[in-house]
Amino acid sequence: MEQQLVQPVIAALERISEGILSLNLEGQVTYINQPAIKLLRMIERDPIGRSISQLVQEELANGLENKINQAIDRNSTIHFELKNHDSEWLEGHLYPSEDGVTLVIRDVTSRKQIEEKIQEQHEKLLLLIEAANHLFYKKEPKELLDALFYDLAKYLDLDVYFNYIYDPMKNKIRLMNYSGIPKEVAKDIEWLELGEAVCGCVARDQQRIVAEKVDRSDDVRVQLIKGLGVKAYACHPLLSYGKLIGTLSFGSTKRSKFSEEELDLIFTICQQVATTLERTFLIAELTEKKEEAEKANQTKSDFLSMISHELRTPLNSIMGFAQILEADQRDPLSVGQKEKVQKLLKSSRHLLALINDMIEIARLSSGKRSLHIEPVHIGTILSECVKMIRPLSEGKGIRLNLKELANDWIIHTDSKRVTQVVLNLLANAVKYTPAKGEVTVTCQKNGEKLKITVSDTGIGIPPEEQEKIFTPFYRIFNSDLNIEGAGIGLTIVKQLVEEINGEVGVDSVPGEGSHFWFTIPNCV
Repeated sequence: MEQQLVQPVIAALERISEGILSLNLEGQVTYINQPAIKLLRMIERDPIGRSISQLVQEELANGLENKINQAIDRNSTIHFELKNHDSEWLEGHLYPSEDGVTLVIRDVTSRKQIEEKIQEQHEKLLLLIEAANHLFYKKEPKELLDALFYDLAKYLDLDVYFNYIYDPMKNKIRLMNYSGIPKEVAKDIEWLELGEAVCGCVARDQQRIVAEKVDRSDDVRVQLIKGLGVKAYACHPLLSYGKLIGTLSFGSTKRSKFSEEELDLIFTICQQVATTLERTFLIAELTEKKEEAEKANQTKSDFLSMISHELRTPLNSIMGFAQILEADQRDPLSVGQKEKVQKLLKSSRHLLALINDMIEIARLSSGKRSLHIEPVHIGTILSECVKMIRPLSEGKGIRLNLKELANDWIIHTDSKRVTQVVLNLLANAVKYTPAKGEVTVTCQKNGEKLKITVSDTGIGIPPEEQEKIFTPFYRIFNSDLNIEGAGIGLTIVKQLVEEINGEVGVDSVPGEGSHFWFTIPNCV
């Protein structure tokens, strides 16, 4: 009866895909089905009564016997995975009993390959993320490339990298960054001709070169890296919008070739590096030019300031002597002499005003002035400015109007700068307005900003010249009025307004007049 029950069970065990193997306490096989014989690659046709070490390859036998002994000693179920000599993975489950142990095994190679692929893709993704992080945060090219190489070296088993930069003036490439070679070697290969060695050929042809089994190669191009012990080498041109920046290459002294996926990864990183290096070099170039421009501007400002002070000293002496001659009662001047002295004084005062403007321009350009922010009443400032300019307007018969202001408007700003801006705009308006004309000052509040406008009925400004009038020494020519000036006043206005974080502009119609306006923030 027992035999009748056992036979169907054995038949069923032969039909399943899992391998079944039973061993006694001495480690001898008491039962094994055909799937187990195939999975374990049995080397004996008659396994019953033999030990595992007699039936399977040594490496796999050692692993199995170790797990079997653990299950028997602990008298507990054990689950494990083993890899055989054919790179196949087996999943095993050991079930101990009083008579021995039963092993259930199955082939999980496909699952392990999928897991390995997923892990490989995960590591690749992490590497690309880390590379992107380096590209974003590292400011210096060497720091960037060293960090990238460190990450790639762990993933691809790399030993060296070379970064050459193309010098268009010499039409050569120069080694800028590297790792894995001594400084003496780097000095020897610092410059390469286009077409020399692997990197020179890549720079010349702008095409990738992958060299494998370098240690066995007679290719002239790879002899340099062969002498460094490199066996596998990949060099990429660094191109940005078709422009050659240089080359970037990676090599290994341990492996003889790269897989296509690994080469794709290197290609992707080289593309990112090319764009980053071009941006880095461009920023460095612009920074250098900016510093040069600032230095030149400071030199110009210093020169203007120096020469202006040097001119003002003798000019003050000339004006002083002219005033003494004009006021001398003991030896009075004739009518003709007085007229000449008055012309001399007028010209001297005009020249002094120009010199003072140049000094002011130099002082504003130096950027050394600090703001003195305080609460001030805008109505008070405008009223005082109008009083100071009124004698000038009355001398030309020009009406100077100040529209009603809300005297409780307060601005937090530098009152001296605002006063200087209003005075310059008023003086300019009176200068460019013919006799019997009109100049008006208005003030509007827009949120927390204040807009002050100085309007005139003067000659106006053509549209094509309205953007130019705030540049130094630019003047509107008018043959009828023959207006004197150096074209500096509005430049000073613009710089003063920008210092208080305001805006300045003009609206004008030729022949009808102009509306110069500026804004002041922080109004309450």
